[in-house]
Amino acid sequence: MAIQDHMTPLYLVSVRDGYFCFRTNTDDSNPLYEATVHKVPTVKRAGIAWQLINKMIESSGIVYDHMLRKTGAEITLEVVELPREIIAKAEPGTATDDYVVVTKYVEGTEFALGLCYERRDGTYSMVWFPRCKLIPGEVSAETSTESDFPDPTVTYTIKAMALDNGVVAVWNHQSEASGEPVAPATFFAAPQVDAGEQAPQTNFENIQPVAALPIEDIDATAVYVLTEEDGERAEGTMWRYINSTWVEYEYEG
Repeated sequence: MAIQDHMTPLYLVSVRDGYFCFRTNTDDSNPLYEATVHKVPTVKRAGIAWQLINKMIESSGIVYDHMLRKTGAEITLEVVELPREIIAKAEPGTATDDYVVVTKYVEGTEFALGLCYERRDGTYSMVWFPRCKLIPGEVSAETSTESDFPDPTVTYTIKAMALDNGVVAVWNHQSEASGEPVAPATFFAAPQVDAGEQAPQTNFENIQPVAALPIEDIDATAVYVLTEEDGERAEGTMWRYINSTWVEYEYEG
């Protein structure tokens, strides 16, 4: 029998930023998202509990098979606070001027949630949950004194659900990369809906006209519009830099 000796695993040491990107449609076979990905640096804890269907198949008086299926996840997100613009969209309610009217009939907008974890070797484990809903959090505040500074914490529950392709989450572990690791700026530029596949986004505002596609200082959140022919790339075509590759972008307005 071969015994494999494993070194100390690259355990998680910290949670980093959170990312929110709201959906612009309800088609779970072809999800579309807003152009803006909201980066939230106020995350204190992010716990993921998978929701499973556990089925025992019995035959001839014994357990013939055991089936497990992930149907989604429940994410516990502890933050100092979320930006009001995210809460106004994600929580059930209707925003009007300076007011948010909460009713039992109005549902918040679905969104993709991205989380970034740091491992002990300095690499990152990154994940997108492409279809989520926010359960409003419990908000409380305590009196503070001159010698006792407050430690504000709001806990939200986020329900992650499956798209029509069955995807609940898409992970990328830099420590397991076979080539150049994917940088967080690239991974979180748009929600991932499958392995290496970023979802299309709508209503881009970060448009950059260029004569040729850049080879350094590339903005992964931008759409580059060619003002001249660049090799085989025709003038007037639009391009995004996704997962270290230039991908032609077709605007659907």
